[in-house]
Amino acid sequence: MSSSTTSTSAQNQPPKPMPKLTLEQAREAIDLCISKVKEPENRQRFEDIVTELEKEQDPMIKMQKRMTTLLPAVQEVLGDSIKHFGFDTDSQSIMNGIMQIQSYSLTDPIVANGMTKIMRAMGGDFSAILEEDDDECEEVE
Repeated sequence: MSSSTTSTSAQNQPPKPMPKLTLEQAREAIDLCISKVKEPENRQRFEDIVTELEKEQDPMIKMQKRMTTLLPAVQEVLGDSIKHFGFDTDSQSIMNGIMQIQSYSLTDPIVANGMTKIMRAMGGDFSAILEEDDDECEEVE
């Protein structure tokens, strides 16, 4: 079988169904994402990227660099976290997982708090994640 036949047959397969998260899984996923961001090697990696971004004076170039360096790095960590719930680690699957988690934030304050921290991290602000106690993602009163 030639490689072109193999890739063609792989393309003809139906897409893998997207996993559906429960509220409990969404909470677990947030806790896992936050703990992954806190890991020393990830924390250092993000701090290094943000430090480099802060050196850029041009806001448009800074935004472009944020999208091409920081966002993929954060997505990689998020992908490593949500793959435990059946998601692939490509950017589309990661964003689908994040969107499912985000949907629970409308009705669950614990998920909302965690998502706020994750979304801020995706924009380069890790302070809420790194300054929190090692408690689980608790509701902010």
